Amino acid sequence: MKCLYNCRWFLFFLLGIMVASCSTDDEETKTTTNPPEPTFNNLAEFIAIHSPRDSAGLIACAASDAMDSSLVSIFFLPPDSMREPRYFENDNLPSDQNDFSQYTERDNPIEPVFQGFLRKAIRQNSDEGWSIVTALSPKTFHRCNPIRLKNNGKATEYSDQMTIDFMDSGRPRFDWQDGRIKENVIYFQAITDDMGRMVSATYTTDKFFKYNDFSNVVLDVNRMPPPPVLKKDEDYKITLMAVSLDNWVNLVIEKEFTMP
Repeated sequence: MKCLYNCRWFLFFLLGIMVASCSTDDEETKTTTNPPEPTFNNLAEFIAIHSPRDSAGLIACAASDAMDSSLVSIFFLPPDSMREPRYFENDNLPSDQNDFSQYTERDNPIEPVFQGFLRKAIRQNSDEGWSIVTALSPKTFHRCNPIRLKNNGKATEYSDQMTIDFMDSGRPRFDWQDGRIKENVIYFQAITDDMGRMVSATYTTDKFFKYNDFSNVVLDVNRMPPPPVLKKDEDYKITLMAVSLDNWVNLVIEKEFTMP
């Protein structure tokens, strides 16, 4: 009996060592495979953390909502294989927009636009300020230029005033004029199909654009160029954003059309 008791005690002792060992191994594996995210207090520190990476720009702009000027969307073009998009804000006006130590991260929701072709951070705040979006791709740190949030003094104007010329078969031309705020330096044209999928995405500095004609396109951001042929009797929509030098959208024009 004494031998049986000692054997049982030894087995329990050995089992305890094995469980502790497994637990320790699991903790070490977890620590090794999922290192904690470095902490930072502001955008300057966050940039310093990722300074060993290559750096690249991020195309972004911001517009206030048509019905509620305190609701602002910060649109950005996500890089390939994007992860960890972050939104930073500097509401200390007046301040240097390039003083990244003044930007702190905000936990604003980020949603897809045009079925994920663009993304937007959503801001519900009547205050003005500066904002910056960052993102990571496998080897690169991406950051947009500072965006001036002007939702109070220069709320985004919405319109459908645009002329469409269908004379050149399959390549309609779109013409527009600036709205009440004439501070625009570049225009973004997004053409989507009836499912909301991006068909063509371009920028011009002219107040006109002709589909699949790149003679005045200053920036082509189509994922898979060239854009497809627009189909007869199919419904489409053009969304135009008129953007100022500080990346604020002064005017949005949305117009649906059917190819004749």
